[in-house]
Amino acid sequence: MDAMVTAVTGAVDFAAIVGGIGTVAAAVALVLVASRGASMLLGAIRR
Repeated sequence: MDAMVTAVTGAVDFAAIVGGIGTVAAAVALVLVASRGASMLLGAIRR
């Protein structure tokens, strides 16, 4: 059983998974920051 778990976890590239999660998180953060900036800019223009 232990050898099977080691074989499965050894076949997975965790660096690629963590990198992918980081890339998605950065993209979401970029969208949120851009949305907040646009909201602030429109608020300044309306005044």
